[in-house]
Amino acid sequence: MPSKPIPCRLFVILASEASKAVIFRRGPHLWTQIILWDTKTDSFTEGQWFKGTLYQKRCDLSPDGSKMIYFAAKHYKARFRDAERLLTTWTAVSRPPYLTALAITKTIGTYDGGGYFGDNNTIYINQGRYAPDKDNVPPVVVEKLNVSQDVEFKPIAPDGHFFYEEGLYDLLLKRRGWQADLNKDPIQWRKDNPNHTYSLFMTSISGFGNNEICQFSLKNHLNNVEFTINCNEWADWDQQGRLVYTHEGKLFLGQIWKDQIESVQLADFNPNKLRLIESPAWAKTWDQV
Repeated sequence: MPSKPIPCRLFVILASEASKAVIFRRGPHLWTQIILWDTKTDSFTEGQWFKGTLYQKRCDLSPDGSKMIYFAAKHYKARFRDAERLLTTWTAVSRPPYLTALAITKTIGTYDGGGYFGDNNTIYINQGRYAPDKDNVPPVVVEKLNVSQDVEFKPIAPDGHFFYEEGLYDLLLKRRGWQADLNKDPIQWRKDNPNHTYSLFMTSISGFGNNEICQFSLKNHLNNVEFTINCNEWADWDQQGRLVYTHEGKLFLGQIWKDQIESVQLADFNPNKLRLIESPAWAKTWDQV
């Protein structure tokens, strides 16, 4: 009897000021596809595939959804004889759903890497720098391949330090509107919907990094009823205030009715097939449409 195919895993980053999102579709092994999601029309643009690891917890989307900062690694290249001359870990900025680097910075293994957007033209880089003292911190080293002059790159920490993955992800969650309850063990994260009638809770129950398994639940503030969501990957309120979540490679809209969730499938990304996708000309420039 043939075994059941393993579903892909999904992770989503929502833009803060536009109806756009980026979906990281992981699978098969070593491969991740980037997909652009228009949350207003629920339409999808399939983007490029990456062989290696995209550290989704260290990635961010610009407020207008036009740029993405990502941290990438090709650990399998470390087996090669000339591995020391190959770029195996780096942080880059691209135009999703494509990965062509418009700016790039090398990292020291996987200790540092990633960052976030302060605004559409200010990017904070999580780059470790060895400085003699706090008053003499060198700037972040960014190779600007095709970047507008008004774009500024800044260190994520002014004293030359950097965040490890979980610390950076905690910072990103707070910037995305989540609040941590440090009195819970494990820590529970909470995010209210726009009219504050429901709270969405997220708790890590196992795993680490891209393989983390979370538990999600909702609480109705009118009657204090709490109920779970059939999801262990990602959930959030989108820019329209809708409950959206992923499960086993599928994206769902959760319609809340009488303290129950009616799941409406928006997309199934399991059938996506690995293929070569070239970046269009506009994805190789900072501003061109």
